[in-house]
Amino acid sequence: TANKGEAGKSVTPQPQKNRPVTVHFRCAPNTMEIASFLRQNGNKDETHVSVAMAYMLCQSGLGSSYTRSIGYVMCGMHPYFVVGAQDVAESKVEATLEVIRKTLDKAAKNGFGKSRVTDSFDNFCLKILAQLLTGGPNSPFHQSLIESGLGSSYTRSIGYVMCGMHPYFVVGAQDVAESKVEATLEVIRKTLDKAAKNGFGKSRVNAILHGIELDLKHQDTGFGLKILNHLVFLWHHQDDPLDALQINALISKFRKIYQDNPRLLQDFVTKYLVRSTHHVIAILTPDSKVPGKRAEFERRLVQKKHKEMDEIERERYMMLLRHMHDKVEDFRTKDTSSLPILHLGEIEPDSQSPNQSFLHKKIQGVPVQYSVQPTNGLTYFAALINCNDLPAEFQDYVPLFARCVTKLGAGDWDFKALSRRIDTHTGGLSGFDHLRINPKDSEEVEEGVLFYSFSLNEDAAEMFNILTKIFLEFNPNSVERIRSLLKQEVSSFMSSLVHRGNTVAKIYASKTLGISGRLKERYVPGKRAEFERRLVQKKHKEMDEIERERYMMLLRHMHDKVEDFRTKDTSSLPILHLGEIEPDSQSPNQSFLHKKIQGVPVQYSVQPTNGLTYFAALINCNDLPAEFQDYVPLFARCVTKLGAGDWDFKALSRRIDTHTGGLSGFDHLRINPKDSEEVEEGVLFYSFSLNEDAAEMFNILTKIFLEFNPNSVERIRSLYFVLQSLLETQERLQSVVGVFSEMSRHILSKKQMRCCLNTSADFMPSALGLVESFLKKIGGKARDSFARYKKSASGGFQPKSQRVNLVVPLNTNFTALAFPGVPPAHDDYAALQILAKILQWRYLMPEIRLKNSAYAAGVALNEMPNVFCLWSYRDPVGYGTFKAFKKAISWVTKEASFTDEDIHEAKLTVFQEEDRPVPPGEAGLDLFLKGMTPEMRSKHRKQLLGVTKNDILRVADKYLRQRFLWSSTNKPFF
Repeated sequence: TANKGEAGKSVTPQPQKNRPVTVHFRCAPNTMEIASFLRQNGNKDETHVSVAMAYMLCQSGLGSSYTRSIGYVMCGMHPYFVVGAQDVAESKVEATLEVIRKTLDKAAKNGFGKSRVTDSFDNFCLKILAQLLTGGPNSPFHQSLIESGLGSSYTRSIGYVMCGMHPYFVVGAQDVAESKVEATLEVIRKTLDKAAKNGFGKSRVNAILHGIELDLKHQDTGFGLKILNHLVFLWHHQDDPLDALQINALISKFRKIYQDNPRLLQDFVTKYLVRSTHHVIAILTPDSKVPGKRAEFERRLVQKKHKEMDEIERERYMMLLRHMHDKVEDFRTKDTSSLPILHLGEIEPDSQSPNQSFLHKKIQGVPVQYSVQPTNGLTYFAALINCNDLPAEFQDYVPLFARCVTKLGAGDWDFKALSRRIDTHTGGLSGFDHLRINPKDSEEVEEGVLFYSFSLNEDAAEMFNILTKIFLEFNPNSVERIRSLLKQEVSSFMSSLVHRGNTVAKIYASKTLGISGRLKERYVPGKRAEFERRLVQKKHKEMDEIERERYMMLLRHMHDKVEDFRTKDTSSLPILHLGEIEPDSQSPNQSFLHKKIQGVPVQYSVQPTNGLTYFAALINCNDLPAEFQDYVPLFARCVTKLGAGDWDFKALSRRIDTHTGGLSGFDHLRINPKDSEEVEEGVLFYSFSLNEDAAEMFNILTKIFLEFNPNSVERIRSLYFVLQSLLETQERLQSVVGVFSEMSRHILSKKQMRCCLNTSADFMPSALGLVESFLKKIGGKARDSFARYKKSASGGFQPKSQRVNLVVPLNTNFTALAFPGVPPAHDDYAALQILAKILQWRYLMPEIRLKNSAYAAGVALNEMPNVFCLWSYRDPVGYGTFKAFKKAISWVTKEASFTDEDIHEAKLTVFQEEDRPVPPGEAGLDLFLKGMTPEMRSKHRKQLLGVTKNDILRVADKYLRQRFLWSSTNKPFF
């Protein structure tokens, strides 16, 4: 290296052709900015610079990459900054040092236009600005990058990122053609210039402020983590980070300054984005040769290291391994008897949450579940449309419909107008595909579309207006919108596959086990997709005898460590006893009332919702004509995203954003908890709003139901590769428009609907009135009764286990082995839950995670599909993992494999999940969606506490060993 030592002497580098060149700058302890400090100390070593300055070294071609250590290093009394480049030609060393000096001079002259993480108000304004630029279909970047067709969707991480001392703004597009890269960069620059010149509409700014207010009131299980994530970087750089939590004060300050200076946000665009010289452009291009290059690099590296290692170094290496082994042994024998322990006796056997009182009534013939909750001034609403009777030709479209129904348009609202209304009046209005098994019969399912939204109470009326508009004037007629949504969903699925591969593998593995698995496959991204190539077998790496011996020694050492871990004596560790768990846990907020409104069953409950109203409507689709069944998931996802009447999908989205916390449709598929052969299929609508916005929330719902308009489909994006072919021709896209129009007549009505409503006690009468008004306006006549679950015809079907090896273009695998399960209300379900935890933590994690270096491994006891599934996540071994699964089944069926202490720990783990806090907006959803009554849950808790070792051995033998059937084919399905 060409460093300067303390005495100013040069350190002579090793003779070689190319070398790394680094410069170390010692920094003042309190220095964090460049500015004039550089020029005052230009000839001294005490200079601090920004990490980004090193970028010029590699961009110019002087070096191949940064040196291994660069950046600001806080070590010792004097932090220092390191900048350097690898592989600098000897003749260019001085030129490299000159480039560093010039780069620093340029930085001192031009500045960076960067914000600091400690500037609470600036960061608040920049977050609003990022949302204005990139959030939703009305944003400038969505229109210029996505709607224009330059990209299929945004890159995975966009917006304003508060990470480190200097937050940053990111924008980018996926799937940009190589010939359009420069055009895309130019579009980004022009979009920023246009935003700086023209600004943003006040309605969009108000919608974002409305969303921030909703976020303050909306409670979920991740609230604590959100606060910590928000504070962590602030805490690193200032003494009191709590100023950043004074959100109401920041909103008030912003409103006042924005009123006095309407160009406030435009000035921020100019200062931080347009004029800033501090930016990095990243262009990522796929290279099919990367795996081969990586393998060759690793092979050469191993050869090089082996040649450089003499006998002395080998002995040092072995001494280090023995030392590590001794440390593990010390830890294993450590006495932990003095640590605290939780006993099962401390767990409430029949604990009832204070917010679990749910009432039911029929409104306009539609069953409505409602509950008073501490919603903090919000109203939550969900509507589920059962789709079991949907015509068969539409069934495959249900997931796509559900995801798109709130994103297309309604009546005279295009998708942008719809989006603006959703943003302005709700916390979101979305459609979801709904698929649930009958908790009593795993072969009965409910399939449907779920609409979900929430809003401030004062916006509830507008939330229901938006819903009404979608139901009455749904408009799916925009082919380009459908194309856009399809491309976005496909792109999103591909970019997230590495994180979701095990979920897909588990569903593929379960599809041969019963109706729930076969139906669930319809909802899997990648359905009917096949790789065009078979798996390529890796070549055996050449090793000499010494390398093989070293490798085997390491494997034996790792095996011994795993065995030590598995046999570790933990009797002295603190433990929670099962006797401390309440066998009949009942939350105080689990009182649910039921009534019929307009003939529709309604479950309702008073909850501490903090001023919010939550609403859900479920439309049963079991009777949907067969030709529509496959379309239900698609319909559910689209129904709140297409349009309603004169609202296109943008107008609908605006109303949802303005008046609710979101209004969404979901496909719904549940088994009967008492009969695994019965299922309920439908469409679930879910939303919540501030109590004052509840009327508007129901107006939106009414609009969707009465005027659903699937004609503006530019944003439909499906997770299903079967629909990727729809992008090929205009005719195929046009067919989706026709299918959606026909499906809306079956789904967007109260014929097979049920609803769920959660809000605060003072607003409950008003909220019920809004529900009744909504149900009066939408079409259809509620049935007095209908079969919630549908039973499949067996047709000679024989269940079998199936091996799945899901391969992605990354150096990783996802494996799953599925067995037929039992419904949640079955007497053996509790024992299977305990069995799953024992298998996961006592065998699969040591064998697959520790030995094979997979990211994770475990057991999933799924309600939908109804299976017992062994899986691994990001697994380097892949297909060979099935041997470990087979051994796991043999291991768990032996009495000596696990102890009473293992059973005790497994029960505690299960109760940790069973007793998790339920936010007010989600109270009653298990009853509403899954059919799990308080009586069923109470019985289940008592069964969990009573599970014995004999029960576990019995269910392991009955459901795993005796059902161990391999598929007749070995080829991967995906």
